[in-house]
Amino acid sequence: MIVVSYAVRRKQLDPVPGQFSLGLWARPVIAVALVWVLTALGVVTLPQVFRKADYVSGAVLALAALWYLAALRGRLARGEAGPDLITDEAPGAGFRPRPWRLAAAAP
Repeated sequence: MIVVSYAVRRKQLDPVPGQFSLGLWARPVIAVALVWVLTALGVVTLPQVFRKADYVSGAVLALAALWYLAALRGRLARGEAGPDLITDEAPGAGFRPRPWRLAAAAP
């Protein structure tokens, strides 16, 4: 779900200064990631041996959806939950890591 959510909303996300970008490779990487996730899910959910795990996974997904609809969606809309926005006033906004150097060898 994360891969699909990111693929749908990635154009709407605000750019962060100094962020990493895949550029033109974003779509192929997202497609490969989606195929990988679907293949992995198929491997662990299709065999009869894993049927009980399917039911547990479905129950957890249903509980998560209920929690989102009942509690989290409203808190996100009011700004009471979720990540802080990156602004110039945010702590660490101007942080730039120092260049890495080897320590001088002791004589």
